[in-house]
This record gives sequence, C-alpha cells and structure tokens, in this order.
Amino acid sequence: EYEIKLFETLKEILQGKDKAILTVTDIAGKLKSNYTAMNDKEKRGIQTCIGRTLNQLSLYTRHAGKKDGRKAYEFSCEHIENVYQRYKTDTTSGDYGETCGLSHKSLLNNILVDLETKIDEVAGDTGIPEREIEI
Repeated sequence: EYEIKLFETLKEILQGKDKAILTVTDIAGKLKSNYTAMNDKEKRGIQTCIGRTLNQLSLYTRHAGKKDGRKAYEFSCEHIENVYQRYKTDTTSGDYGETCGLSHKSLLNNILVDLETKIDEVAGDTGIPEREIEI
C-alpha cells in the first residue's frame, strides 16, 4: 500500500536522526527509484500525491520554511512512528477503520453494504418482497 511505503521511506530517511527537514522532492527521490528519470509532469504528480498524504496523515511536525526554493517540513522520527502505529491500528480494526487509511473506496463499499443491510431489514420487517419496495 502506498501510505505504508511512504512511512517506510520516511523512517529510512530519518534513520539515526531525531529530526530532519525535508521537501516533497527529497522524499520523492527516495520513494521512487526512477524519480530522476521521470518527466516534469510525472514528477509533479508524485510530488502532489506525497504532499497530500503528508497533510492528510499529519506526518510532519511543522512547516520549516523553504529549502532549495521548495516548501520544507520538519519530520520527527518519534512523530512518524506514533502516526504509523495509529495508522496500522486504524486500518486493521473492524467496521470503518479502513477509512483512516485514506481508502475512500472502502468507505463507499461499507456504506453500500450498510444500505443493502438496512433495505433487507426493512423488507424483512414489512413482509413485502424486496423487488416490490418503492423508494
């Protein structure tokens, strides 16, 4: 899964350090082995995806101004590990835990299953076959 790979990459970059200031470009270079060979459009796509994930999971400790003309973030090994442990717990717990892992598809599937269950319950309660229910 993409988020797990991002966690692992950040842990690898921070290995042996308490904190580091990184840009999305720094992370992308480590995350994708062929990053330097990509065209600008592909690079921007990867950078955007990483930036959104960093924000959604609150992986950085604080904004750290600019580094090499790009927005920089301060990362703490302890903070990343803390978020990672919560992420793992949320994505493996039952019911709607998957939604904490940014899987919107899982949320939609859960909602549809719940809706079908409710329709079945209503149909069962009224004694009317499901195909005859008007919504």
